[in-house]
Amino acid sequence: MRDDLTAIGITLTYRSGKEDITQGWRAKLCWADGAFLEDHTIEGEIINRYFVQEIGKAIDYVLEVATQFNLPIWKEFALWYSEDGADNDYPPPDGWTELLAAEAHKRGWRSYLSDPEVTL
Repeated sequence: MRDDLTAIGITLTYRSGKEDITQGWRAKLCWADGAFLEDHTIEGEIINRYFVQEIGKAIDYVLEVATQFNLPIWKEFALWYSEDGADNDYPPPDGWTELLAAEAHKRGWRSYLSDPEVTL
């Protein structure tokens, strides 16, 4: 097994729906190797297949798989929203920056409002 792969961040998407089964959060954990500008550089994603009601559970599910794959968490790990909230197909819910910042803070990660250098 390769030992140069690292989980680098999670991007969230929210879908609102009229029924509970169609609304919720989807998490996409991105990972990459340590190479830069080389032919053999690889990256990948671990994504929830379905939307999950609770943001924390959506995150936990992809983190669980990353742990099973022995992917360490990058020291600059961050939590983001798809297209920084400009995703027309999946617009974020009201208060999304505060919600992501609180979830990231709880886990010791970066996100919106938690890093003065991050701007929208």
